[in-house]
Amino acid sequence: MTAAIRIDRLDQVPHAISLMQAGGAPHRVVLLTALYRGRIAHLELQRETSGGAVKRFMASAQLPELILVGDDDYASVGPNGWRQTSRLMRWARQIIIHAAGGAADQYEGFVKAACAIGRLLLVETDAAHAQEWAQLALAHGAPGRLTVILPTHGVHPVCPSAGKTH
Repeated sequence: MTAAIRIDRLDQVPHAISLMQAGGAPHRVVLLTALYRGRIAHLELQRETSGGAVKRFMASAQLPELILVGDDDYASVGPNGWRQTSRLMRWARQIIIHAAGGAADQYEGFVKAACAIGRLLLVETDAAHAQEWAQLALAHGAPGRLTVILPTHGVHPVCPSAGKTH
């Protein structure tokens, strides 16, 4: 779990990469590096992200697009807690529900997939909400474009301060 970082300009990306490296999130460094190098257009959604901001991103991107929904922040709410979920599900050509710990090589694969198909939605969530996210994707006609990644053991995420899961 790594907090979303708001990036309004490309010159903010190196600082965001440094924060992700310091925070032990090499998987998120992959996404930000791909953004900085011009491989993808990337938006990290926050719960308060407006519909207008999402529409502007979708309308203005000149590169393959990867939108990240970070619902694994120790206060996960599932799809009902995000205002843009239906729009995102309809927009995406590929939907990945990721309810396990992130690995850099896996996220490089997500960047490659976005480059190949054009519009990828990556939902980072906790194991408890993975099924809800998957059901929503299926309700939007995503059976052939849905991938669900679950933890191989235990639950995700593990709260580092107390060693507890949720």
